[in-house]
Amino acid sequence: RSRRATPPAAPPPSAQPQPETEPAPAPPPKPKAPVLPPGMARCKHYGCQKDYEMSSNGPKACVFHPMPPVFHDGGKRWQCCNQSRWDFDDFIAVPGCETSAHEPME
Repeated sequence: RSRRATPPAAPPPSAQPQPETEPAPAPPPKPKAPVLPPGMARCKHYGCQKDYEMSSNGPKACVFHPMPPVFHDGGKRWQCCNQSRWDFDDFIAVPGCETSAHEPME
């Protein structure tokens, strides 16, 4: 009679499986204000975004849209004044519906 060798025992499973950890993706970078000459700034309002002299900014200097645009199925619409266009150049040409001072990008 031959003795059968017993196979070696498998190591006990660890109490908690080790998850494969990957570093979390970095958040997208915040848009930076453009580098402009001293005394100049770029407006952050939708539909404006013009470069302006800070010394000439006044309460009626900026004509803009207070709400962001909506792009859907090829159409473009300003939510605030409900103006819709299919052509991008026509859409950009829609005048703003509010007036105030420019606000610089941060």
